[in-house]
Amino acid sequence: MSSSSGAPLPTPPRPSVPPPGPGPAPGRRRPGELAAWISAITGLLGLALGFVGLPALVTPPTGVQVTTTATATVTATATVTAPADPSPAAGDSASPTPANTQSSAVFRAATVEIATDYGIDLDDDPLRPVSRDEGKELYWYDGNLQVGKGAQLVLLERKESGTFETCSTVTRFQDRVYMENGARFCVLSPTGLIALAEYVRGGSEEEYITLKLTIWRGSY
Repeated sequence: MSSSSGAPLPTPPRPSVPPPGPGPAPGRRRPGELAAWISAITGLLGLALGFVGLPALVTPPTGVQVTTTATATVTATATVTAPADPSPAAGDSASPTPANTQSSAVFRAATVEIATDYGIDLDDDPLRPVSRDEGKELYWYDGNLQVGKGAQLVLLERKESGTFETCSTVTRFQDRVYMENGARFCVLSPTGLIALAEYVRGGSEEEYITLKLTIWRGSY
């Protein structure tokens, strides 16, 4: 640079720069930098706790394991019904029992001869004819059989069986029957006895009659 006279101007002096101060000692951080690191670490911890939750990072204290046993009481009621008619044991003989054993069982079987003007009661023991004047249930008089003392007489037809069931159910009652070969009749006593009388022989000419009697205990 030159002046107007052509002489060169002197160069202005440079400003003096103070020498740089001593730098930070190695291994020591500034307080502001340390605070920034603490803030960053705290933020990361807060983020981690918010993501996984506090219980995942904190181990709970060891507790005592308690086992509880519950006992249930159940009351059961059993109903046992005994069979009304137990089956017979093996080896025992079982036979059907009639509905009315007493009625169907034969009470007495006999053959009796009844003379004219004599008679019997079905429950006589023995079956010995006596004079009909004493009043008898079945007697022979005037050539035919007749009943007295409240007894009933039924002459059976040839197709009817001479059984207890028949004699206890027929109701064709009559006071007397005339005897002939093959004749059969039922006698029902007021005492409950039921008899089947079958003609064997005899008649008005012989002045007696022979009868075969089968007597049951009935419920007529």
